[in-house]
Amino acid sequence: MLPPALGEALDLDAVPLAERASFFSWYARREDDGPGSLDLIELAERGPFGSALLIPYGEVDPVGAGTPAGDGEGTADPIGAGTPAGDGEDTAARAALEAALQQLGPPRAVPAWVRMAETADAWREAAIARLLISVDEGRDALELAASAYHALGLPYGWYLDTVAGRGRGREAASRLADLLFLPPAGPDDDGLIGELAALRAPAQQVYTLLAAVSEASVAREYDSVLRELAGAPQARGVAPVGSTAQAVGDWWAIGLALVDVHRRRVDARAEIVERLVPLARAHGDQLRRAQWDRYHWRSARPGVDLVDVDLAGAVCLADRAVTAAELGALVLGDFAGLPPLAAVSVAVGLQLSRGEGDDDTFPVTGTPDPTGPPSRDPTSPSGPAFDFPDGPIGLTGGWTFGSAGPGPPRPEDGPAAEAT
Repeated sequence: MLPPALGEALDLDAVPLAERASFFSWYARREDDGPGSLDLIELAERGPFGSALLIPYGEVDPVGAGTPAGDGEGTADPIGAGTPAGDGEDTAARAALEAALQQLGPPRAVPAWVRMAETADAWREAAIARLLISVDEGRDALELAASAYHALGLPYGWYLDTVAGRGRGREAASRLADLLFLPPAGPDDDGLIGELAALRAPAQQVYTLLAAVSEASVAREYDSVLRELAGAPQARGVAPVGSTAQAVGDWWAIGLALVDVHRRRVDARAEIVERLVPLARAHGDQLRRAQWDRYHWRSARPGVDLVDVDLAGAVCLADRAVTAAELGALVLGDFAGLPPLAAVSVAVGLQLSRGEGDDDTFPVTGTPDPTGPPSRDPTSPSGPAFDFPDGPIGLTGGWTFGSAGPGPPRPEDGPAAEAT
């Protein structure tokens, strides 16, 4: 459950989030001989199926944790206010979907790694939706995603497992030397894609480093390799990593800062917070812009990750590390300079570290958004923009939550608005 200020800023109901988690968990669980993504794409091209695709089996709980269904009225339930409602009995929609799929004929054949990759990504998507409703259930979905990424041979599985609490630091550390001199992938490589093949991707190198340095004992054991990695090309790399496409060097610095925490360097806690802030701000900017499109935002289909799992994971590992080193646990107040949207993944990360129920509040000190929403003038060269309600919507007038005042001047306001 998010702190109230963050829940208000996110401005989402739990029902569409639960529906989104339901769809992706259903897709991850479906039988191998069932319809695949290509079949669903073809089905969508033939016409809309609405709720049949949203809740194919009327399932609200994506990870089998026993969340009770509601009365089916679709009552608005803001994030942080409780359990989502859902009828769980949409048999007509299910029948329509199954009939349509049967008309497509046998499922299209795809390579084994494609099916496993879809399963991994589907569990990750389900986790993102669930983390905003119940961190414990979101953690369960992360573990399922990690297992599928392991089967592919992607180091991302180590990272997600470590964040979820199933330590994989030693396994990841066994590949640290490979980050200095990547050996060629061979037939004995692990996984459907292969660990050595995957390690050629900058993102997988980052996940390997973060998972390896998550445990103090492992970091001490591999200290000499980590000192070499501090001067590796990745430390200055600019290749994009993660859902916000931040430079590999920025993520590399998080891993090296974790090592300094394990060494109990006096300023290590402040440094790791300083390293996390720009990554959080980048995700907050994504969410702020995604809210301009109210239709897709309200239906929990914003086109961006509502939770930056990589960032939340890094915050989780950082909190565990500074707590174990007796440098003082992280709190949301350490990130008080961020707008609330930028603190959403930070809050999720802290809850992943120590569980739900922590009474941690977020001080609303965000600054106005200087850009505001796009113009609503239908005659503007870019055409009509999105439809905004006039009342408070979490980003009132295009400003970050907690501030007041209108957005930037609009053409229909005339020259007087420009003068003010």
